[in-house]
Amino acid sequence: MDLVLLLQVLPLAIGAAISPTVLTIQILLMSGGPGGLGKAWGLAVGRTAALIVISVGGVGLLNRLPDVSTGQPSLSEGVIVLVAGIVLGLMAVKEWRAPRNPDHHSRIVARLSRIHPVLLVVVGFGWELVSVSTLALFIPALHLISNAAAPDAVKLVAVIELIAIASLTWVGPPLAVTLYGERARRSLDRIHSWVSAHEHQITLTVTIVFGAALLCWGALITAQNWP
Repeated sequence: MDLVLLLQVLPLAIGAAISPTVLTIQILLMSGGPGGLGKAWGLAVGRTAALIVISVGGVGLLNRLPDVSTGQPSLSEGVIVLVAGIVLGLMAVKEWRAPRNPDHHSRIVARLSRIHPVLLVVVGFGWELVSVSTLALFIPALHLISNAAAPDAVKLVAVIELIAIASLTWVGPPLAVTLYGERARRSLDRIHSWVSAHEHQITLTVTIVFGAALLCWGALITAQNWP
C-alpha cells in the first residue's frame, strides 16, 4: 500500500512539473547577464515555497473531508478530480485557439531582469499561487494522499515526492548551472531551443491528456458515489 501511494502520486507530480513557459523563462533569465543565476534561484525559491504552503494548507483542509484516510473513492474526490479535468480542458481549448506569441517569454524575462533576486522570491511565490495548470494536478494529488489508508509517515514522503517532482521545472535549471556551470548552460540552451519550437504542442498534449484522464476518472468516481 505504501509503494502504491507513491506510484499513484507520480504521474500527477510529473504532469504538474511540465511547464514549458517556466522552464523557458528560467533558462532565459540565467542567460541575461550578471546576476541571472541569482534571479532564477529567487523565482525557484518563491515557487517552491508556495507549493509547500499550498501542501500544508491543502492537506489541512482536505483532512476535514469525511473520506480522509479511508482509501476508498468518494464523492468529494470525484468532484475535485472532475473540476481539475474541466480546468485543464478549458486550458487546452485556450491554447488551441490562441497560442502564445513567441515574444511572450522575452517580455516577461525583460521585466523580471529588473527585479532584485530577493523580491523575485515574492514574485515567484505569487506566480505559483495562480499557476492553474500546476494546481489542477497538484491539488488532486494532495487529495489522493489525504484519502489514502497509509501511515502519516508515508503520506509525508508522498507530499515531499509531489513537491520535489513538481518543482523540478524551475529548480532544475539553476541547480544544474550551480553544480555544473557552463556545461549545464550549453545543455540548457539546447533544451530551450527544442522546447521553444514545440511549446504549443507540449502544452496541448499535457492539457488534453491529463485533462481527459481527470475528466474520465472524476466522472466515474462521481457517478459511483452520487447520492
